[in-house]
Amino acid sequence: MGYLEDQVEKLGKRIQKIKTNPDPAKPRSNLLMYEAELEHRKAQIAAQQEGRPFALAGSNFAILPRALGFEMLDATRSADRIGLEKTSYYFDRVNELGFPQFFCERTILCLPLLLEGGGLPRPNVIIASQGACELSGFSFNAVAKLLNIPIFYINIPFEYDYRSQLGYVASQLEEFIAFAEEKVPGIKYDEDKLRGLVEVYSEWYALNHQIYELRKRVPCPAHPQDVFREPFRPGVFPNPGKIVDYVRAVRDELSVKVERGYSPVKEERLRLMWTSTGPYGSKIWDLLLERGVTVPYVQFGDTARWYSVGYPGMGDTTEYGRKLSPIEEVARGISANSFGCTAKMWIDQALVACRECKIDAIVNFDQEGCIPVVGFSRLLKDTAERELGIPTLNIVGRQQVHEKEDEELFLEQVDNFITGCLKGKGF
Repeated sequence: MGYLEDQVEKLGKRIQKIKTNPDPAKPRSNLLMYEAELEHRKAQIAAQQEGRPFALAGSNFAILPRALGFEMLDATRSADRIGLEKTSYYFDRVNELGFPQFFCERTILCLPLLLEGGGLPRPNVIIASQGACELSGFSFNAVAKLLNIPIFYINIPFEYDYRSQLGYVASQLEEFIAFAEEKVPGIKYDEDKLRGLVEVYSEWYALNHQIYELRKRVPCPAHPQDVFREPFRPGVFPNPGKIVDYVRAVRDELSVKVERGYSPVKEERLRLMWTSTGPYGSKIWDLLLERGVTVPYVQFGDTARWYSVGYPGMGDTTEYGRKLSPIEEVARGISANSFGCTAKMWIDQALVACRECKIDAIVNFDQEGCIPVVGFSRLLKDTAERELGIPTLNIVGRQQVHEKEDEELFLEQVDNFITGCLKGKGF
């Protein structure tokens, strides 16, 4: 059984379990999430069987290949879902290919999925970026070289004033359209389709902002693990409207929890901001709940833009003083990504969220191999403590590849940090 077929089987079982024996402790909106994921995997299988072209792109670029007629390969998200029992095998395969062990494993575990039989379909074109998460771009470049696939790079300037680069990024997106149409037979840009997708994204941004506003409440109504979950971006999926329906359901559930004064902890003692990413399969979320810790906000490369934390969403006319074209809207969406940008952008975004969400402490999860975040973490720690009086823990870990001893040490360090923070608050 190949990867896609395996995912279809797992998702089908999970959906059936939710329908027949739902867990009252988990959001009912999860059903929509899994149904959208199942539909996506089935669409990929159908496209592969029919010989339709695939584009490999980061999730933030997915909106444009969709408007060109590509089926999407979400390689990084796919690698997230291979299961913890398989991550060590895939990581070993990456090492056998000659890549270093200190590389960010989240971005590079897609390599075996794309190179080995039974994995993901072979892409017809790749779009990557110089900027944002550069390690993801490096992994995509490796795929392009090893499989001889045409790749197009979008250069996102290393600037704090992202507004000044709108035209520059948009012009490159237009070049990609011409590149894809030349390289892949049957591909044709449909501006009306892109305009429709931009409208979907506009609603998606608005709903995510409402979710952010609800998570800001005291006590925070959201489970830490749900806050950590990276939002599903509509362009990745064959039915973008279903993702909007899912996000709306998340919003509605949180609204009800706020009205009832619900919190996932008996007593909210500490409000934590988590940065970068988090360890899949770890017991960290159980530990946080046991200690009365909520996580209203996770600082990630795109989260400030997703949740409109200091940034407007798609369709806004105030940011540039005019209505943007569909291509410019895509450029707006991929700008202001603080992964791989200036430390000032990363820190400023985090400080805004800390103030708005009444954050008491920060955990900088320095994912091994994540060059941007590891470089920013000490600066954020010093700035947050100086300007806001917020204590910060900088801790190194991996997202998916875990050893038992590493997990135990990780939990112990976080637990000790929480103890110190609670003592500082008089608990």
